Amino acid sequence: MSSSHLNSAAQLEHRFFARLTALIQSQVTTAKQHGFAVAYSGGLDSTVLLKLARRFALHEKLPIFAFHIHHGLSANADHWLRHCEQVCLKEGVLFRAKLVSVDKQGQGTESAARSVRYAALGRLCEDVNAPLLLTAHHLDDQAETMLMQLLRGTGVRGLAGMDDFNYAPALLENKKLLLARPLLPESKAQLQMYAQMHNLAFVDDESNSSTCYTRNALRLLVMPEIEKIAPHFSERLLRTSEHVRSANRLLDEVASLDLEKCRDGAELKIDALHELSIDRLHNVFRHWLLMHQVQLPSAAKLHEMLSQMLEARDDARVSVGHLEYVLYRYDRKIVLIDTRFVSNHVGTVYLQWNGEDACYIPELKGHLLFQEDAFGIDATLLRQSALEIRQRAGGERLRLGKLRPSRDMKSHFQTLRVPFWCREKLPYIYIENQLLHVGMVGTDAAFLSECPDEAKIKLTWVPDRPKIHFQNGDIRD
Repeated sequence: MSSSHLNSAAQLEHRFFARLTALIQSQVTTAKQHGFAVAYSGGLDSTVLLKLARRFALHEKLPIFAFHIHHGLSANADHWLRHCEQVCLKEGVLFRAKLVSVDKQGQGTESAARSVRYAALGRLCEDVNAPLLLTAHHLDDQAETMLMQLLRGTGVRGLAGMDDFNYAPALLENKKLLLARPLLPESKAQLQMYAQMHNLAFVDDESNSSTCYTRNALRLLVMPEIEKIAPHFSERLLRTSEHVRSANRLLDEVASLDLEKCRDGAELKIDALHELSIDRLHNVFRHWLLMHQVQLPSAAKLHEMLSQMLEARDDARVSVGHLEYVLYRYDRKIVLIDTRFVSNHVGTVYLQWNGEDACYIPELKGHLLFQEDAFGIDATLLRQSALEIRQRAGGERLRLGKLRPSRDMKSHFQTLRVPFWCREKLPYIYIENQLLHVGMVGTDAAFLSECPDEAKIKLTWVPDRPKIHFQNGDIRD
């Protein structure tokens, strides 16, 4: 090994240490106590990453974990798993592997495998309380990503390529986990040189040589030709990605300002949206979707969503589906519902109240609260009764006050402005076949106690909803 190679390897290690030190100090100081994890496939890139990360962990006296995901897509997958386990045993790195099943569900093999891989990595990090996950993406990967996005006709966010680090809870299923790529500025050639110098053993995924995949075709067929025309073009693309990210941050700042004017809680006000130019409208809508951790739709799908939401009549029941989400137009607002938090249960649920403040009903995906109230149900009656929770069957009526008439549910829904998409999912609670309470509506007056000496309980239905945190700043996806 020449002295120039030794110097290059030492410089690579120095740069890696500096990046990781700065990252931990500025973004994830909890790694000083809990350590960090490496996504380790056994290939050249992740093997170099593991070697560098282990040296850093030893130097800083930090715990380090290596996580391997077994997709079962290759006949060699078991061999790769054994190789990774042996390397980690030799290096003294805590190793964990997870077997996953790749279900395409309309996606390509690469995309589906990526989704389950990152979700599994997020869960493994959560298991060991690791706040930082390192992946081995490098300069050539960044160039490939940008070229792929360019061919897809993506927008500014896609052309920015991969970030040095970001939170990606929708991908990792772990909101507290920071995903970092400390090798992103380094070329493939530099990693190969480092592996050769340290005599690192790694596996070769045979699928990497198949040009059936777009990324491989770019790497094997297109990028070598571009390199002939524009040597070191990957480094220039890295600079381009930095410029695009700067432009994207400006767009996010504008979107944050517009969002403050256009949102009402977690919903968007249609009248405020109409006041924006078409470009700012599309920008703030994308920003809003990202804040809900929704994968962005295509430009055509986004245009369709906005057209239906903004141009419909006020009395129209408009809904547009996108992945596991549904957009509704209601009360001159755009509402986003995550269907994963919506019950599909059909049938009766039986409940016995024993004095709890709240009972979670998993079949209906919500909590039934029991709160002391001066105008409520006799607590003794509730304790002694078997509650039956059903869905709407039709024909139900409810009288909400002693001196008020009985009304059908449609009338109550309209008066109380219960959104149309919620109505079929509400719990109808019965005692001995008498309707006691309807969620989001109220309790029948026949069950309201007038005895001043009795303890009384008010029922409240709280459906599950994702927690959305709105804040100014850069949105990372």
